[in-house]
Amino acid sequence: MSTDYLMSYTAAGLMYPESLAIAEAYIKTYDWKKTWEQIRTENLMQKRSQSSIERQRGELVKRLKTLDNSEMEEFVSADPDRQRELLWTAVRRTYPFIDELCTELLPEKAVSSDPVISSADLRAFYDQKSMEHENLRNYTESTRKKLIFNAMTLMRQAGIIDENGVIRI
Repeated sequence: MSTDYLMSYTAAGLMYPESLAIAEAYIKTYDWKKTWEQIRTENLMQKRSQSSIERQRGELVKRLKTLDNSEMEEFVSADPDRQRELLWTAVRRTYPFIDELCTELLPEKAVSSDPVISSADLRAFYDQKSMEHENLRNYTESTRKKLIFNAMTLMRQAGIIDENGVIRI
């Protein structure tokens, strides 16, 4: 049996401005503990609800920690398109389900006569992966829909697909 997928990507979209603020704070000290505290004390997330801040901060830091220091420095100084690419890299490194979606489904669709990713495509991919990963079989239908919707949203925010689901890469 395969390891369970980490599916917490639904807690936060790409969150480009917030991720950039966290990265800028991190490269001042290269210390995640100090950065974590700065996020909290200076409200770098620009959120009102403490529970929302904690949940999203945890997800963003988890993603950003997958970038090495040189990638983090590049992320802070790069143009917005490159910044989104680096954020997408961090998302893929954090969530194997999203990475496999990119390495298995996207290339197949990109070269087909139908280079559009739809919710139905993601559902079929999800169902295929649920054969290998028991945790995917245990989610309710509403959670499955949220996972699929959020995967589509992440891909749009990162510029992987356009608003109509057409693959841009």
